[in-house]
Amino acid sequence: MEVDDFELRRILRRLWRNLPRGDFDLQLYRDFAKNILGPHHTHQTRLSDILEFVGILRKYPQRSKSNLYDNSSRRRGVIPFETLEQKIDIAASIWLPLVISGAQSWCPDATLQWDAHESLTTVVEAHFASKRRTALRGLRDKLPPNFTLSNLCRKYDLGYSWTNSLADHLTLDHAKRIVRVYKYPICLYHHCHPDEQCPIPRLVLEEALDTIALLLPSNDGETTEFLGPELASSFLWVFRAHPRSRNLDLNHYQYWADNLSQLINEIDRSWEQKVTWANQWFTWVVGIFAVVSTALSIVSIVVAYKANTISTKSLDLAAAQLEISVAELCREDDIARKLPRHCELLETESPRYFRSSLMDENKEP
Repeated sequence: MEVDDFELRRILRRLWRNLPRGDFDLQLYRDFAKNILGPHHTHQTRLSDILEFVGILRKYPQRSKSNLYDNSSRRRGVIPFETLEQKIDIAASIWLPLVISGAQSWCPDATLQWDAHESLTTVVEAHFASKRRTALRGLRDKLPPNFTLSNLCRKYDLGYSWTNSLADHLTLDHAKRIVRVYKYPICLYHHCHPDEQCPIPRLVLEEALDTIALLLPSNDGETTEFLGPELASSFLWVFRAHPRSRNLDLNHYQYWADNLSQLINEIDRSWEQKVTWANQWFTWVVGIFAVVSTALSIVSIVVAYKANTISTKSLDLAAAQLEISVAELCREDDIARKLPRHCELLETESPRYFRSSLMDENKEP
């Protein structure tokens, strides 16, 4: 959605009456205007009509949708209920950090069903009442200090995606291992102002801001690097302008404790998987080492056996050579007379004699 600064200020003040009257950084709201307001800039329903219904919802949040339809029909003439209902749903989705019924056609986030006989306040309060924790139900008391989105993604292989709806905030897709995080904390900050009369309970808004400050601490260098300079500048502005301490106490969270607990359980499960994998890897390495050691032992035995065989054959060869040498000598009469025993044994026991002789000589010192 491309609008000039004057038009953007006018639109934002229709949404939040507590915006400063002087200059403020409009860049912080550009992404909001593009993603939340943008789909209706060329919609068949004019954005100006949607903003008019925002004013009506702000003034009469306790009225049912059918009552809002009757009042609008008296002023505008007969309008098909479906047409007016879509305008009302879109107006509620632009005003609040939620996605309401008929607005789901342009937003993939979780929606709240707003029936004709219910008021907007009733729908919103009922949704968050179902999230409220009444007891710890076995949850741990403290969150670890390194419980940040950057650590969850880098060390525990979790992914994350942005959402435009608080109904999706901190929900975890276990199959894809993706946690959803509300993208516009500055909107939550504006809704917390007492003059806004927001249908969302103040404690829900405050806790949502606390969970974002917990996961994405504004003074953390790793978080800034993780988000990137441009996104960190706009996303974390509200926490730098209005600092919030990181609250690691689970007892502090009445509406988001279960979501935080699911993230902790996912971390524990991821760690257990890594430990199991490490043990399996160690067992696998030990097994390979044992197989290699056994193979080397077998090779050593074979080599020793072959070396012994070669040594035996060498000894036989040496004995045969000695036999030939002595036989040559025994042909000489003088030698035969001097070595009569050797020459006689040569004829009867050669080469076994010479082999045993060589072994006996090798044993002599």
